[in-house]
Amino acid sequence: MPRTVQRPILAQPDARALLAATRVDPLLHAAVSVMLMAGLRPTEAARLTVADYAPGDEPRLRVVGGRHIQIARSAAVAMDAYLASQEAEPGEPLLLGLQENLPQLVRRAAEQVGVQAGVHSLRRAAIAAALEDNPPHSHIEAYFGINKALDRKALTPLPEGYDAGMAATLEAAFGF
Repeated sequence: MPRTVQRPILAQPDARALLAATRVDPLLHAAVSVMLMAGLRPTEAARLTVADYAPGDEPRLRVVGGRHIQIARSAAVAMDAYLASQEAEPGEPLLLGLQENLPQLVRRAAEQVGVQAGVHSLRRAAIAAALEDNPPHSHIEAYFGINKALDRKALTPLPEGYDAGMAATLEAAFGF
């Protein structure tokens, strides 16, 4: 039987410190913001196109696999700041240039603030923060794209705006 490695959850103050450390680089800050405050997997963040992001009063992302989720306001602010400096077409990668070296950049930023964290730590921290609010598991599964209960999901419709609640929880936990 394989041994499972238990990785510690990135504490909220450490996650906020890491997020703050990335503010000097708008592209990295946008990537860390969306992984932490939308709980995206690194591959999901890397596959986003400019057209997948919908700014506005209720900022949204269309994530690979068809999920459409509202994201935390602070993540949208980071995305807007980065995109303001770009002349990107809708089909272009949203986080152009980070696909291959994102793990190293996140690890380096974490080391600068004395935190042990990587790209996967951000998603785990987001899920942990969302779970603290004690939402229905179907909301967690749908928002973060966890496919453990596919049959049950088909039987339990999600209420309108469930993702707004998740975005608000993540904003409260990590927003700036």
